[in-house]
Amino acid sequence: MCEIITHKNQNSKSLQKKDTYFIHILFLFLLFSFFSLSCSIPKGTLVEYSDDFKAVHQAVTERDGLRLLSLTQSSDSLASAAAWRALASTPSAPTDSVLRLALLDATELAWFSLSTRPLEADQLRVLEAYAFDQQFPTGLIRTLGLQGDAQTLQLMDTWSGSIQPGHPKEPEFALAMSFLQVRRVQPEPMLSRLIQRACQTPNPIAARNWLYATYRSAAIVLDSVAAQELSTNLNACLTAKDPIVRRFLARTLAKSARREALELYPATEIGSLDVHSAVDLVRILPYFKEALPKEHIQSLLQHPHPVVVTTLLELLADDAYIPYSGLKDDIIQVLEKTKTSDSRLYIKANWALLMMPADDYTIDAANLRQLALANPYWSSEALMVLTHGKNVQEILSELQPFLNSDEHLHRMAAASVLNTQARRSLIDPKTSNDISVLREAIWNMLSRPNRSIAYTLFPSLRLPAFRTPGDNARTLELLKEYRLPEDIEVYQVVVPALIQDMGVSAMPLADSLASYGVMALNRMIRDAVSDSVRVLIDQSPSSSQLQGPDWTILRKLGSKPTFQLETELGLIVIELDPIRSPATVTALFRLAEAGLYNNVAFHRVVPNFVIQGGDIETGDGFGGPDFVIPNEASEIAFERGIAGIASAGKDTEGSQYFFMIDWAPHLDGNYTIFGKLIEGQDVVNRIRVGDKVLRARVTNL
Repeated sequence: MCEIITHKNQNSKSLQKKDTYFIHILFLFLLFSFFSLSCSIPKGTLVEYSDDFKAVHQAVTERDGLRLLSLTQSSDSLASAAAWRALASTPSAPTDSVLRLALLDATELAWFSLSTRPLEADQLRVLEAYAFDQQFPTGLIRTLGLQGDAQTLQLMDTWSGSIQPGHPKEPEFALAMSFLQVRRVQPEPMLSRLIQRACQTPNPIAARNWLYATYRSAAIVLDSVAAQELSTNLNACLTAKDPIVRRFLARTLAKSARREALELYPATEIGSLDVHSAVDLVRILPYFKEALPKEHIQSLLQHPHPVVVTTLLELLADDAYIPYSGLKDDIIQVLEKTKTSDSRLYIKANWALLMMPADDYTIDAANLRQLALANPYWSSEALMVLTHGKNVQEILSELQPFLNSDEHLHRMAAASVLNTQARRSLIDPKTSNDISVLREAIWNMLSRPNRSIAYTLFPSLRLPAFRTPGDNARTLELLKEYRLPEDIEVYQVVVPALIQDMGVSAMPLADSLASYGVMALNRMIRDAVSDSVRVLIDQSPSSSQLQGPDWTILRKLGSKPTFQLETELGLIVIELDPIRSPATVTALFRLAEAGLYNNVAFHRVVPNFVIQGGDIETGDGFGGPDFVIPNEASEIAFERGIAGIASAGKDTEGSQYFFMIDWAPHLDGNYTIFGKLIEGQDVVNRIRVGDKVLRARVTNL
């Protein structure tokens, strides 16, 4: 009995153990299913796009301004907002109608839509009266700054003077006033008041905005009295220690050759300066070119950020600057340090040494040729060093491996050298035979159709010494090899020149080109077309085939997808904005999904401005996909970390993207913004021309 009971208990325990295993397996299966399901759900909120929202973007692809005007009144707030944004890029909508609806809606987006349109005096007076009655809507302040006239400036000066420093609307007033100054709506800018207000405000953003006109415009320089006043009161400026404000103050003072600008950056602190401040410091040095500060240059040459050293070497390569004793040795130290570790800086250092007055520096030509062939993104600068000081025949001999190369960027580098040499011929005349040989070399390059090379070299043939009878006929034949809209850059550089030469006889050509409906070209040839075609350009929607959004893709991506770029220097992550730029996000997804962004380099880097990449066709900034997407302007400001789409004119956008390194309000409303940086600003800051994206993807994780 005991044995039976014992056996029964053992069976019972065995069954309980099997049940436990089953429960564990079931639990693990449910847990796996839960995680699989959760991973498939977009992190952002799923978006169901309404019929009106889709209708807005159909109207965008057709640039149907009247349809967009009606959709601003949609009951769907997303559709209404999208319609207002789209009107900013759609000139076919009459401005009077946009103004009338904007006054009824009185929204920030309505004011934004008006901010991109030239306004007549009577329209400005209406907006000024409205602004005063409604206590100065912030978006309308900006619109008046961008489109206002001299009367607007006087009113804005009065209005902004009535608010206290630190007022919430002060930044908007400050930037609007600066915009009006940059546009020079009156001959004498109000610089003293701008400077005074910049120093009185406790708000760094407002101070930056007050100073923007003196920072941005090369033509706006403080007179001696204003410069002295700012220099004297510098310590009293409430935000002078803010790094961004300090940069603006330094640029403002430097333009008046005030050495207080340099004193804002003691040489002992340069090594610890952030890249933005250090690059700005380099850029103010030309204002002191007759006495370059030795300690500052030596400290900048040793700055840990290569972009800073690159910017300085480019400055020192300008032979207009008088070097200090020992500068050559300092640059040689950079050259020796970078010969095996940083080829780009090594090439820059060679160029700077060659440009030093009365110097006998000898380049390592064999090494430079090897570098030029090894990486096409280094070719152009290496060839400039290799061809410096040589005659035309020697230059062509040096260029021969690159002229005949199958690598597009090698040929593009050779074209760049030919273009530079052609322009040098104006200030350093050669024999007529040399010019003839150089001219024929340029035409030979143009005979092999290539939009990048055509855009680069055609202007050289317009130089007086290079022009010959029959050029127009030859150019017209060349133009037959290019198509719109994909070769828009070639048409932009060639057609205006033809029109200028051919006069009235160019009208049929202009009319024919206008029929393609490429907005960026039509604006250039508008005055050359016939009266009837001019009316169509001004009033009709664009007939360009623009690729719109794919709603199935966008719904799957959710409201917060990301664009992730694994670069040679690290990861860059952009949070995408499918509401404001659905066509662009669709295009990014398709291009990334197809792997077309993989192993594509950044081809353009402008320190303290942008880095640009995504040229999936030519790699030099002239290429793109086999489709065009519409400009999707928005009210978002171009601040550091913003991601935008490059353009050769509205509605020519394609695959090329750019990331902002710094604030650039002159871009606002003119380019598509498709997202903002959420990871990798340090990577963006370190990117240089030729650095590659290893892998790109758009994901909702």
